[in-house]
Amino acid sequence: MKAGMWHLVLAALLLALPSTLWAQAVVLLPPRGDAQLAQAQAQAHRVLANALSSQGLRVVPHAEAQARMPEGPPCMTSDCAPGLVAAASADFAAVLAVWAGADGGPGVVFVTLVDPEGARFPGQSKVGAGDLQAATSAALLDARGLQLLGPGPWLRVSGEPDGARVFIDGSYVGAVPYRATVKPGKHAVKVTAEGYTPLEREIDVPANRSRQVEIGLSLEVLAGDTSQPLAGGAADPAAVGYDDGGAGAEGDAAVLGPVLLGAAGLGLSLYATIDMAGAGSCADEDSQGVCLREHRSQGAGGIYLGVGIGAMAGALLWFILSGDDEQSAALRLQVGPGALGASGNF
Repeated sequence: MKAGMWHLVLAALLLALPSTLWAQAVVLLPPRGDAQLAQAQAQAHRVLANALSSQGLRVVPHAEAQARMPEGPPCMTSDCAPGLVAAASADFAAVLAVWAGADGGPGVVFVTLVDPEGARFPGQSKVGAGDLQAATSAALLDARGLQLLGPGPWLRVSGEPDGARVFIDGSYVGAVPYRATVKPGKHAVKVTAEGYTPLEREIDVPANRSRQVEIGLSLEVLAGDTSQPLAGGAADPAAVGYDDGGAGAEGDAAVLGPVLLGAAGLGLSLYATIDMAGAGSCADEDSQGVCLREHRSQGAGGIYLGVGIGAMAGALLWFILSGDDEQSAALRLQVGPGALGASGNF
């Protein structure tokens, strides 16, 4: 597991604990969006409250938090949400907005989480087939995933084929679908997959802790190669795709080295254990069952065992620390009413 993943995995495990052990509080602001969608907004607001509660969070009503605020206009947006969070002694605020689509009905749901320092974690989802509940849950999932990654900016690479290798500035960082924090500035992004034409783009990430750079792609199958299904289409101009540029060999070595060292340590430990376990037993006996020669340990069994265990521990540490930098930390979180799961690049 890459070094940057440890705190993310720990956070996901803590979120999965019963609410008696993990009791965060969230202030839920009134819903926003197009005026004609008031009924849909109220429905999505209830779905969001239930989804947050199912994660073991204590939902603080807006009126309760507002009553603790100093005199002044009520806080209804994410801009003043940090003040509400502080007044209610909560951990973060949740702001919901439902906006209309082309047909005038609910088109997209936004859920923005705001922490006490003002960092925002925006999630969104289109309302497919009129399923407002699913879209609200998906938008919350999106926002919670960013919240676990920490303040942005973030980079998200999605598309086809699933599992394509993603490189940033020549370093392997994960596989499609990929999502992680990224440093502001210009970056060279490459996406490669066996049997597909590699894609390459340069992106300019703004210095904005609430901004996510989206990269949607569809790698084209190599000419004359029928081993992969045709993905079709080209990369979205706003996205990124690329070739491995030789970095794949480095990634393979980062796995092969620890495996060989661990195997050697395991073999040495087994030899030492067998040698010490047999000490004092009969190595040779006559036809009457009288022992003529006892098995004697080679005398260095303890040393061999220590070296073997050390080699296995070193292999594990080598594998954990083989990640390049914090960009390799990526976590995909599945959140929904009554369920929470996490996966990432291990």
